[in-house]
Order: sequence, then C-alpha cells, then structure tokens
Amino acid sequence: MTKENHSNVGKIMVSEWGYDQTNIDFYVVVRETEASVWIAPIAFGSYESVGYDEHNVTASKNQAQQIVEQYQKDPKSVQGVEMHRKMKNSDELACWVSSFAIATEYHGEELLETSYY
Repeated sequence: MTKENHSNVGKIMVSEWGYDQTNIDFYVVVRETEASVWIAPIAFGSYESVGYDEHNVTASKNQAQQIVEQYQKDPKSVQGVEMHRKMKNSDELACWVSSFAIATEYHGEELLETSYY
C-alpha cells in the first residue's frame, strides 16, 4: 500500500521548455504519495508584454487554490490531472511532465516566455 503524503499538495510547479523559444507551463499538486505527484495545469496569473514576442508571466495562485479545493471535494471534476513519478535524488519537488520537460517547484518569480515566430 502506498503511503499518502500531503506536504506538497497546493504547491505550484513550473516547466520551462522549448527550442529557439521558451514555453512556460504551470501546474498545481493536487495529490501526493511518497513516489508520485498528481498535477493539474493552471493558467498564468499575469502576462505582460516586455518586447517583441516576449512576455513576463506568473502563475495564477488563485486558480491553483481553487483547483486543489475542487479536487479535494470531487477529484473527477478536475480536468487534466496526471500522475507523474517524483524525481529521485532531487533536493526539491520535481518530476518529468513529458519526454522533454521537467516541472520543478515554482517560487513566485516572474518568468520570461519567448516566441520564435
């Protein structure tokens, strides 16, 4: 039986990835065990143009909180939740979200998203 862990539930994670551009995806942890996390995608909290196809972005903390609360009431009502294995030997919360992108704990800073086009 897998032991439930709740210390990271509600934490926001970020994945920065791309080739010739920087894409940014935010997630919130809705469930956790010792080896895995269940994350749901969340929207940008702010999106500010700072140059040609460059934007400073932050995560929507309000949406993250709403999704966690909704998941706790009715897990099936939350769209896009996926389970990922936590990365071993990592000092902070991290997991692969695809074959080319890792999500790590987000600390609230503005991040620069760029576009090649």
